[in-house]
Amino acid sequence: MPALDDQPSINLDTLRSIGGGALVSQVVKIALDAIPKDTAQAVSALNEKDMQSVSQAAHKMGNSAANIGATELQNAWRKVERLADLGHIEALADSVARACTLNDKTLSELKAAVSLPI
Repeated sequence: MPALDDQPSINLDTLRSIGGGALVSQVVKIALDAIPKDTAQAVSALNEKDMQSVSQAAHKMGNSAANIGATELQNAWRKVERLADLGHIEALADSVARACTLNDKTLSELKAAVSLPI
């Protein structure tokens, strides 16, 4: 049995069944652009202790993750969103760091999915 870290973090089957390879390619390219930008926005907002902006960026990230079937990443960003909404700044740093780690894995898989250089 493969190690947990070896399991894919994305599932593009639903997109593929709805719109084929063209839809998968389009959504993946959008995600490849959005994930780094929205992550930087969340980290910057955290550094500024702007909980509303952290929550907004995390919400966008959760939606992006859902679009590409990245459930673990979606859950990580939803947790960040909840913590920001509750004003739990002390717990946010670890949660954002965890989400960023998952982002890296997801971005690598997305690049491989559309045959882009990693």
